[in-house]
Amino acid sequence: MRVVSGLATGTATYRPLAARSAWWGPGSRYLCTVRSQRTAGDTDTNAASSSSSSSAAGSTDAPAGSCSISYRGHQFTAPQGSKLRSAMLLAGVSPHNGKAQLINCRGLGTCGTCAVEIRGEVAPASWTAAEQLRLNFPPHKPPNNQRLRLACQVACVGAELAVTKRDRFWGQGDAVLGPAGPGEFSLPLGELEFLLDSDRRQQQQHKQ
Repeated sequence: MRVVSGLATGTATYRPLAARSAWWGPGSRYLCTVRSQRTAGDTDTNAASSSSSSSAAGSTDAPAGSCSISYRGHQFTAPQGSKLRSAMLLAGVSPHNGKAQLINCRGLGTCGTCAVEIRGEVAPASWTAAEQLRLNFPPHKPPNNQRLRLACQVACVGAELAVTKRDRFWGQGDAVLGPAGPGEFSLPLGELEFLLDSDRRQQQQHKQ
């Protein structure tokens, strides 16, 4: 997999929460655990294989029906069909910068703060009506808006996605943000962050 320069790799797994989590808030059902792909138990054969190809270090073996996503030094998986914004929040990262993690539309597609660049297959392949309106409204504007998608409006389809975020409140800046520091991401409203994600509700009902 070709990954944005500087991003670390790893995998993420989801497991049921036995009790409430202060970070996720009441009602949370899953905890995502992100771990590095390389473990202390790696064999010499694996190490030799990794060093033989620079691209191999960024590859992942995502389970069938899931999408491997790289973003700001994190690597995680999400079920194909998941909204990208929800998948990122569940993995402990955020498509929102700074205070926009609190001040955003929670998936309506009206605030424009979850604007990201995506390499890989998402659905729909072109802008939705909401993206047409918001990404043509200041501070987003041509020509830089053409590289953006709203994470709350697209679903993960391809086996691998590389997601890039730029600086400033709406992600409209020129500088690409590097690996995230400790404590940079938060989930202010807990489970309410996903209230408008009908696809996630349907996935949860299907599992029950």
